[in-house]
Amino acid sequence: MKSISSPKPAPSAKSASPLCCIPQQLPQSLAIALQQLGQPWMTAKDINDLSTNAPRSGWACILVSGENSLEEAVEICKELKYPSLEPFEALPAVILLIKQEQLECLTKTLAKTSSELGEDSATEAEDNFGRDLTTDLFDDFCLLPTTSFEISLRLARFVSHKGTKPPEIIEYGPLSLNLDTYQAMVLDEVLDLTYMEYELLRFLASKPGRVFTRDVLLTQVWGYDYYGGARTVDVHVRRLRAKLGEEYAYLIQTVRSIGYRFGTPRWSG
Repeated sequence: MKSISSPKPAPSAKSASPLCCIPQQLPQSLAIALQQLGQPWMTAKDINDLSTNAPRSGWACILVSGENSLEEAVEICKELKYPSLEPFEALPAVILLIKQEQLECLTKTLAKTSSELGEDSATEAEDNFGRDLTTDLFDDFCLLPTTSFEISLRLARFVSHKGTKPPEIIEYGPLSLNLDTYQAMVLDEVLDLTYMEYELLRFLASKPGRVFTRDVLLTQVWGYDYYGGARTVDVHVRRLRAKLGEEYAYLIQTVRSIGYRFGTPRWSG
């Protein structure tokens, strides 16, 4: 996978402090995701660089990439959480980023590290991580490649935004909707939707499994004063299915003689 270095972060009102990404070579999907979010970020080549160049307000969060070297990433996490020298003041959350194929290796590496730290036995540490995928060496982890929606969900747990709430996101299977930015995404592809297409999809996706008549959809999405007919709903559903693509058009289902439903009904067999 390609890696790229960070540009100078543009000023952003989203967070008082930038994220710190370490090491300097970022996974391409992470760099793109941060740019899409408009989240300021900088890179550090090592722990010393991270500490020396920390902004006055501190780092909002530390992202440690294990894409190129899992062992190096774990060592960075270890030094952050269990510093051999002077401890960090107000250490922010640490998020580890790894590839799917590194998971098995990560459990063994963490078991070894845990044993070195004198915590649990190696077997217990490996079993515990296998059950809940958590560890004292980092606060959360994310699989690569990632997307802006995935990263925003992870950061929402830790990053404090001045005067704003974390982005409100609806997720259903491969579909994600960011209610703050009016964006819809299937996997890592942003859908090019009109305002009314987005509003119809948002309304349906926020109530998965429920069936709505065309009249109800007209009233709830277009408004009480809209004088268009039921065909308006059919046209927008057809366009939405086309934009979702053949593989995911099934998300909006036709209920014969009634109307439409998003997703799978709760009581389906």
